[in-house]
Amino acid sequence: MLREFRAYGCEVRGVETSDAMVADSRRLYGELPISKVAGVHLPFPAAAFDVVFSLDVFEHIPDSDGHLREVRRVLKPGGLYLLQTPNKTNAIFETIRWRGVSAWRQDHCSLHSYSGLRRRLASHGFSVTFCKIPVVTDFFKWKVRGYLGSAGLALLAVINPDRLRRQAV
Repeated sequence: MLREFRAYGCEVRGVETSDAMVADSRRLYGELPISKVAGVHLPFPAAAFDVVFSLDVFEHIPDSDGHLREVRRVLKPGGLYLLQTPNKTNAIFETIRWRGVSAWRQDHCSLHSYSGLRRRLASHGFSVTFCKIPVVTDFFKWKVRGYLGSAGLALLAVINPDRLRRQAV
């Protein structure tokens, strides 16, 4: 994503917790402005960014309150935090994937319901607008088929997470 945003002329910075992922990124996409971080601290000055963008990260952060304080700190006044994260309905899939009721919670330790996420973000001064993004994509179906075979796809036709979710604005 860093490379794509740079191609549009955006000034970008990236963070990653894994040395291996930083190395893979550079090997695949060349030299990019990506920093290795540990914990929730972001190595940037206060009010440095117009936008902080996060895809499929929030659910993995044990100290989500600390993370939100850091995002708030590095955003300029009026800045946007664009966040995409699965909601608690993902727990069903994770229970199947990890073959256990609680093992997945180490990896997905910050799953929230819509109302829980709204409250968490609001408590840190963010106003919240949800956008409807389908869960059941071709990639999702591929994952279900990989874990449950064709029976999983048949079950998905009956129990579709997109119909279980509260409608987003």
